[in-house]
Amino acid sequence: MIMFFFRDTTIATNAVLEHKGAKTGFITTKGYRDILQIGGRHQRPQNYSIAQEIPWQERPMVERRYRQTVAERVGVADGKAYEKLPLDEEKVLQILTEFKEEGIESVVVGFLFSYLDPAHEDRVKALIEEKFPEFYVTTSANISPQFREFERFATASINGFVGPKMKKYIENLERVSVKRG
Repeated sequence: MIMFFFRDTTIATNAVLEHKGAKTGFITTKGYRDILQIGGRHQRPQNYSIAQEIPWQERPMVERRYRQTVAERVGVADGKAYEKLPLDEEKVLQILTEFKEEGIESVVVGFLFSYLDPAHEDRVKALIEEKFPEFYVTTSANISPQFREFERFATASINGFVGPKMKKYIENLERVSVKRG
C-alpha cells in the first residue's frame, strides 16, 4: 500500500520575509566577492536614484564579511569547460575554519562557470562534508545550474539562508510521522 503525505508550510517564506534565516557564508571565485551586492541586472524601481532601498543590498542573505573568495577558475573554449586555475584547497579550509569560528551555520559555494563544470564546487562540498559536517552546504551548480552568475548565486544563497531551518522542520516532521505510524 502506497501512502502519500502532503504538508504545506510558510517556514522558508517567513524566514526570507522576516530575515530570520541561517548565518550564512559564501565562497566564490577570487575577484567576485560582491556579485551578490552589485548584481541584479539593473532591476531597480528608480534607475538613476542612489538613495533607493534595494532588498538584496539592504538585507542580504549573506553579509559581506562572510563572502570570501578563493583562487580557482574554470575557462571555456569552443563551448567546453576546462580547468584554467586549480582550486586552492588550502585557502578553502582556512575560510571554513574562519566560518566555524564566526558561528556560520550554512555555506554557499558559487564559482564562475560551475554550471558547465561543477568539479570545483563539488570538491569544496566534499571538503565541507569531510571536515565540517556541521555546516549545511549548498552549491550553485546543484541548486540552479544556469548561465548568469548573479541569478545562480542568489538562488543558492536563498537556499543556504533557509535550508537549515527547512532541514530541521523536515527532520522533526519525519520523526513525528514515524512515531504516529
